[in-house]
Amino acid sequence: MSETDQLVYFPENSDNHLQHQAEQQLAESLYDLGLTLANQESPEEIQEAQKKQLINLRNLLKTRKWTLISGHFSLSESEVALLAVVYLFQLEPDLLSAYAGLNWYERGPGVSAERVLSLIPGAHDSDLPAMKTGLLMPDSPLIQAGLLICHDPVNPLSQSLTVSGPFFARMGYQAPTGDQSRNIPDANSWLIRESDAVNPASRAMFTEHFRQPVLRLGLNQISSSESDEILSFVHAILENQLMSDINQTEEPTGQVDERENNPPEPYRLWMVHSSPQTKDEAIMLQQACLDAALHSIPADLAICWPSLWQDSLNSDILRRFVWYLIHHDKVLLFCEPYHRGEEEDRDSVWVEEITHRVAISDYDLSCSAPQRASGWLALFQQANLIHPDQHDACVLAERYPLSAPEMQWVFEKQHAQNKDSLDALQKACLQHIHSGTQHHGLATFVIPRLTLSDMILPAGILEAIEELLARINHRDAIRTLLPTSSFGLHALLWGPPGTGKSMAAEAMAGELCLPLYKVNLANVASKWIGETEKHLAQLFERAESQHAVLLFDEADAIFAKRSEVESSHDRHANLGVSFLLQRMETYQGILLLSTNFKSNIDDAFLRRFTSVIEFGLPDKALRHQLWHQVWPDTFRLSPDLDMDYLIAEFELSPSQIYNIAERACLFAMMNGETGIHQSQIAKALKCELDKQSSGFMAARHIAGWQTPVPTKSQ
Repeated sequence: MSETDQLVYFPENSDNHLQHQAEQQLAESLYDLGLTLANQESPEEIQEAQKKQLINLRNLLKTRKWTLISGHFSLSESEVALLAVVYLFQLEPDLLSAYAGLNWYERGPGVSAERVLSLIPGAHDSDLPAMKTGLLMPDSPLIQAGLLICHDPVNPLSQSLTVSGPFFARMGYQAPTGDQSRNIPDANSWLIRESDAVNPASRAMFTEHFRQPVLRLGLNQISSSESDEILSFVHAILENQLMSDINQTEEPTGQVDERENNPPEPYRLWMVHSSPQTKDEAIMLQQACLDAALHSIPADLAICWPSLWQDSLNSDILRRFVWYLIHHDKVLLFCEPYHRGEEEDRDSVWVEEITHRVAISDYDLSCSAPQRASGWLALFQQANLIHPDQHDACVLAERYPLSAPEMQWVFEKQHAQNKDSLDALQKACLQHIHSGTQHHGLATFVIPRLTLSDMILPAGILEAIEELLARINHRDAIRTLLPTSSFGLHALLWGPPGTGKSMAAEAMAGELCLPLYKVNLANVASKWIGETEKHLAQLFERAESQHAVLLFDEADAIFAKRSEVESSHDRHANLGVSFLLQRMETYQGILLLSTNFKSNIDDAFLRRFTSVIEFGLPDKALRHQLWHQVWPDTFRLSPDLDMDYLIAEFELSPSQIYNIAERACLFAMMNGETGIHQSQIAKALKCELDKQSSGFMAARHIAGWQTPVPTKSQ
């Protein structure tokens, strides 16, 4: 049990004894007053009984627990007195018997509102209706906070009153045990007590935000797409606020004021993680927050309630409760900004009341690369690492737009396995992005397995790709020197099928350690009518948020030279192309298009590309490299294999060479062999050329080259 919980429940014998004694004395005087009224004693005797009851009530309110309750909830004397009287009638139900015959509605389940109002200070100096208006109306702090339960609001004076369950339980003497001091009984589905750990990445990334004061009497709105990031930020800003509170306990002269003996307590942070759907659920959430406040005394309460606006708009109970929390200086309230819904007329009055009468502080958690670099560096420094260093932090920040909690999760997982090098962290970031990505039919998410070192490319193509990579690696410097230059990069890869266009796109993503989205535009073209445009917009947003490489395959299916519109399908397709063109131009990452025929692409569109790279069939020298590097280490080539003839006579693409080698290995395995013979390659070659209906001449070339397969006896 924490020190704060001990203060709430007062396990010290002296406090328990004083409160118990005061409660007994008040109960006795209340019972005596009830009998005096029931027996219709003289006015002097009634007045004396009332005086004794009020003295005992004030004595109870002076005990430590009731003093803290009054101060923490900012209750007036009348409010805390009313609460104490209702609580005592609930604690000692036999008291009701002394008042049962005085009127018809003293029947329970609690004491009547009229009776309670007659037993608190000032009751005999004011008329009851005026007091009732101030203490029992829906805007009363007792009702808004959920401390007091009115069982029949239609009949305000004759209604029965009880204190709420959490308040009644917390005013007892028995301290909670085990997890009860951290969790709210029967309300864990609504509210969770968050740990006090602060993410060092959040602390480093949002330093500028800490200069903005946290509002006590108002709303602190946090803009972020990630609830975990909101919570991480709240932890960091509460830590900063606590340090500010501690510093304020010292006067400018260096003199320490009286608050030094009672330094500020750490904030108690609770997270609302479910939205109520019914009135009963709204009451449960209200009571859970009340219980959290009681747990927090004497520390201030912080509530992170992302869906506060929507929840309060859907419930009158929560609307009043939120209004109370906003105006309670012991509560710090954090939520997401208001987003106007469909029912604007219903929302407008409540929203206008809040936005015009309440102070609102806005925090935007969208981060720049330098901020993320500060977060990564803070994680490295906390782990006392020299490497990775600041340069590595900048690389990670530039390529992976992770939130502070995501950064911490990736780093701690890798560090625990001693895999915290830059390369290992990049791979872990890629895997994390992949695990959190929702896939749909328009694109395939790929974690790159290739780099340029895995490919055999002509010098011209390799040079062009390296130029593209350099543009990405140095684009910040380029933007500094040439402010009007585009931040995105668009390139067209064109050439016959199987020449390595898709592999080159994956290798570029692999060189940069970025995710790759492959989009088949032939599929897109057949689905323009319907939801495709919306899905494409979502794809661009997701890819841009992940700094992904976008590869649009078979680009001529969409961007081919078009004839006049002849059907409604053509009109929809043209609208789709216009949208796609517009979105491509504003894409801030790497966008690649591949096609088999550059001549099919509209000339106006070709001018939009940063680079246009032709992938032709490999020449004899490249085919020599491809044929000699394609074989697995577990297989050996037969000495009598005439590889020079194969290389010279068959102008094959890299993809075809790979397919032939794979099939030849399969034929060897079927024969139980590890050697690759010429006849096996010839058979695989014929199968590959048959796909293109190469015909009689190809068969004659193969027949002239093929030799029999040696038998096992040979």
